[in-house]
Amino acid sequence: MASDPENARLSTLRSYSVLDTSAEPAFDGLVRLAAEIFGAPTAAMTLVDADRCWFKAKVGLDAPQLPRDVSFCGHAFASSGIFVVPDAMKDNRFKDLPIVAGGAGFRFYAGAPLRAPDGHSLGTLCVLDRIPCDPTPQQLSILSELAARVMSLLEDRREVAAPDIPVAPVSIAPAGSDNLVLVVDDEDSVRAFTAEVLKHLGHAVFSAANGADALVRIAELRGRVRLVVTDLSMPVMGGLELVRALRKQPNPPAIVAMSGHFNQEYRAQLRAAGVTCMLGKPFSVDELKLAILNAQSVAR
Repeated sequence: MASDPENARLSTLRSYSVLDTSAEPAFDGLVRLAAEIFGAPTAAMTLVDADRCWFKAKVGLDAPQLPRDVSFCGHAFASSGIFVVPDAMKDNRFKDLPIVAGGAGFRFYAGAPLRAPDGHSLGTLCVLDRIPCDPTPQQLSILSELAARVMSLLEDRREVAAPDIPVAPVSIAPAGSDNLVLVVDDEDSVRAFTAEVLKHLGHAVFSAANGADALVRIAELRGRVRLVVTDLSMPVMGGLELVRALRKQPNPPAIVAMSGHFNQEYRAQLRAAGVTCMLGKPFSVDELKLAILNAQSVAR
């Protein structure tokens, strides 16, 4: 029999009306991004029900769910932070689980809890691999950012959607629009100024406070961002790391790199990553316009 706290948690989970619903592109994109960040073959958005861990979105998994008592997520979702198992075969809690000792052969697990505003954990955003792994602090920070984005989408979904009806998680420009721009900067004032100039130039503008959030927004917008204007020095994931990640994508967007401390090393690294349009801070409206035009010209 479930305890009162567990009953309360399950009540919160069910209030989202998401269990056993169809796949939704926004969640699928975040799960794929989590797998890419870790270079792992498997990732999932897992919701922990009374006796099962059900996958709302998944990569590299065939089963729609797992029994709660033989899963990593059954342990991880209650963690106060990211739950990491570097090598499950060396961990007495997990080495005998079917997904470890059996055919799946998972060795590595990292899961960030999906925590609702009332404090209850609904499940995890998790990454798995068949080889042991020691993730970097940056990878774990990004996983936490992605989990926060999952919860934001769940909140939006609960407010505007009936059960099993996929909804767009963000307001985006009309289908077919080719002038979407993403401004990435951890300073609110810089984001606001840059966005205002871009809007006057006729662009639909979106923003992100760091590189990790930028990758999430680009995934949500399904590759329709054609220009990224990004700062270089940001928490969680800096501009240079973002540029490198973007350059690996098919049909990458044009990029303008901004910084208040450009030096020879920074410029060389950006050029090596394929970025030639660099904008020093502070900048004028005309300087921003010129940098954007140059970036778009290079991209063509």
